[in-house]
Amino acid sequence: MARTAARAPEVLVKVLAGGATSAKAVRRHLEYVSRKGEVELYTDDGDSLKGRDAAGQLPDNWNLDLEEAGARCQVGKGTKAKKSPYMKDENPELCKVAQALRSFVKNIVPGVTETVNAWGIPTFEAPDPFCFYMVGKNHVTFGFHFGTSLKDPESLLEGTGKNIRHVKLSNAEDLEQNGLRELVLAAARVKGKAPMRGMSGKRKSG
Repeated sequence: MARTAARAPEVLVKVLAGGATSAKAVRRHLEYVSRKGEVELYTDDGDSLKGRDAAGQLPDNWNLDLEEAGARCQVGKGTKAKKSPYMKDENPELCKVAQALRSFVKNIVPGVTETVNAWGIPTFEAPDPFCFYMVGKNHVTFGFHFGTSLKDPESLLEGTGKNIRHVKLSNAEDLEQNGLRELVLAAARVKGKAPMRGMSGKRKSG
């Protein structure tokens, strides 16, 4: 990179938000910088690249350690969940946990729909929102909107807020904990409580 900088003309580069940890993201950045092939790009050896293919060639020349496109959590199909900021993909195993959780809830609650609420959080509704999930770096947070109203004899629920409680899932086996299925059923049956502001989804799938 130092050789490239020394030989190339001085430029002003705009760095796009969202990071560049994947090959696809880097190509998008380079397409922007090169104005989709109209401006020359330079390799580490000082060779110029120009044209619509330049943005794809340069990352190979730099030999960067990048994730390939498609490495994101493939969950929430039919919703905006897979694009949610709450669907981190640093740990591929947690993507599997999230997928297992989706099946877990849908097998327990007949007619449940999966949505994404106003904050981008994947949410389940039947017909009102009753639980949600977020994929983090170390675990999947499985939350219940009115968790403080649920009986929890197995003491699975965590949290200190007025309404919301959650269970941390580190692997798919955690879904087999005694009492978790009953919590989901009870949460779906909570009646007489107005949906919490911003928790209802805008786009639904079966």
